[in-house]
Amino acid sequence: MKLLATGFHDACALSIFFLSDGAPSDARQLGLIPAAVQRQMCKKIGDVASCYGGQLNVTLVGFGNAHADFSVLDAMAEAVKDAPGDAKAVFVDCSRITNASISSSLLHSLVT
Repeated sequence: MKLLATGFHDACALSIFFLSDGAPSDARQLGLIPAAVQRQMCKKIGDVASCYGGQLNVTLVGFGNAHADFSVLDAMAEAVKDAPGDAKAVFVDCSRITNASISSSLLHSLVT
């Protein structure tokens, strides 16, 4: 939130980019229930989306093998879409893309 607020003004487009290899694995080590962590993450990203509305674009990319759990990233994208204010979100599961060059091209197009 601090970083987004640093350069914020009415005409500024904002972007958040998440790159993950799967669901958070440290929840249990911290004594937290994974479902509770997912709810907290979705609430936080939803609050951010509500704050910045249509100026915000959120991209969530899951990089991992076909067995990786990207449900948290998918839920976070939905939380952005469900938040008031018309923020945009997209979740991309790169494990479903078999051609490495397509995956690389997709990643390049998301960050440029």
